[in-house]
Amino acid sequence: MEWELDRGDGTARARARREARRGLGAEYPSGSPNCVAGVRVKKLVIALPLFFFAFLCIGFLLPARYEVERSVVVAAPSEAIHAYLEDLRRWEEWFARPEQDPGTSLTFSGAEQGVDARMEWSGGSAGTGSLTITASDPAKGVWFDIQTGSGFAAKCAVRYFPVEGGCRVTWTRAGNLGLNPLFRYFGLFADSLMGDDFAGKLGRIRALVEGSAPGSLPATAHGE
Repeated sequence: MEWELDRGDGTARARARREARRGLGAEYPSGSPNCVAGVRVKKLVIALPLFFFAFLCIGFLLPARYEVERSVVVAAPSEAIHAYLEDLRRWEEWFARPEQDPGTSLTFSGAEQGVDARMEWSGGSAGTGSLTITASDPAKGVWFDIQTGSGFAAKCAVRYFPVEGGCRVTWTRAGNLGLNPLFRYFGLFADSLMGDDFAGKLGRIRALVEGSAPGSLPATAHGE
């Protein structure tokens, strides 16, 4: 390779760069596997930031609020159901399956029953959190707030609606996911992630209440 080193206008450097490019072209001709791989890597490097940016932008456009609801018909009066809900110590009978959270520790504080009764949990798959009853009515239901250790808060209610032969019990949970776009994606799956759990809890309440309610009809006689 001959360079014109006697000129000070950059000609030598320019020729060196051209020779280098020609050398690379000879080593990796257009269409060769190495050349194609290099192009793909460059496209990937450009596409990934754009994809992540679009992912975040879509997240900001998603709803911040989510709501999950499930219902079951119980062949018993609302007062019989309420006994299992206003006393948080009785929640251990139906809130979680024994095999689901064997390491969970529960502590209780505040009122014995009803408004201001508080339950805190730690350990197990549920992590840490607290639940506080904010309203309680034997004819209408129980309302409570949930605060998790990860910072999520939710407003919940278990309401009673009279129907023929008993009452419909409806579990509702609603919350705000804030401005974090990643959290808002959770809202898309909230119903599928929590709905089955709510249905299971309601099913265990129905089994307990109908098993202890005199003259109650079998659960199979009622649709959900």
